[in-house]
Formats: sequence, C-alpha cells, structure tokens
Amino acid sequence: MLATIGLSLSACGEGNNNDKSEEPDTWATSYVVSITFKPDFLEVAEITAHIANPDGSFSEEKILTQSTSWSLKGNKIPDKAGVLFTFVPRADIDPYRVYNLGISGTIKCSSYKNSDVFSYLGTSVGPDNMPVKGDRVAEYLTKERVTMVYGVNAEGTVVEVNSKTFDLGLNGVLE
Repeated sequence: MLATIGLSLSACGEGNNNDKSEEPDTWATSYVVSITFKPDFLEVAEITAHIANPDGSFSEEKILTQSTSWSLKGNKIPDKAGVLFTFVPRADIDPYRVYNLGISGTIKCSSYKNSDVFSYLGTSVGPDNMPVKGDRVAEYLTKERVTMVYGVNAEGTVVEVNSKTFDLGLNGVLE
C-alpha cells in the first residue's frame, strides 16, 4: 500500500513539472545609476543628465544637487539603459581660483528570469578629483562627459555597451 501511495505522489509531481515547463520565462531588467559631484562642480557648471530608459525612451534632467540616482526598470530583453552627463560652464567662474571638479558614481545592472537574479554587473566611476584653474574650466568642461550605460543581451546576460556608439537621445550631437 505504501508503494502505491509513493508512486501516486511521484506521478503527481511529474505532472506539475510538465505543466511548469510549458510556461514561457518572464524577464525583467533593473539599472541603478548613482552619481556624486563635488560642490565646486555645481558651482562652475550647469549639469544635465540625459537618461536612456530600457524601453527606448529618453528624458533629460538638470542636476541641482551633489548626489542623484535613478532606478530604471525594463520588462523585456534585450535592452539597454544608462545616463550621460554633459556640462556647460557658468558665466561667473573666478579665473584665478582652482576648482576641484571631482566625480564619483556607480552603475549596477541586473537581469531577472522568472523573478530570480539571472545576471548582474556593476561598475564604479571615480572618485575623481580634478583641480582646474578657473581660466581653464570652460575648456575642461567642453571636453568632459561622463557616461554610464549597460545592456542585457537576448540570452539575459548583462553586457557592457560602448557608450560612444549608444545614442542616449542626443542623436549624435556630441560627435
């Protein structure tokens, strides 16, 4: 009698496995971008974040505080997301002062298969401390930009993305 019950339970268990394998996998992605600018950076530059969302949409935000972060969510693979920071010099820069234009930040990307982490990658930028004399700030800022971008390929693996070839909504303006 126990042997019969054991076989019945096994048969039920096998039936559940077959039902589960017929369901398609669900995928999601998460990108977390965080950045901190030294106070001098905000003093000498208007900073804009150009945000590329996993769904392919773009937005811009003016940076008004030292530290900012974004959490970008996707619901399919493959996708890509990230943030590009551009800098425009302010008019009232003291030409004789030395400014500390430091930046630090992180980007973390995860892909989820059926709600479980499938792949993860993270990178840090900085901390960077660049002393720049006021009369050279405009030259420095027009050459400087910070890009943090990742992607998730069709297999669900987080991959690095060449930020020079990824548009980020600027349509090649920075080329």
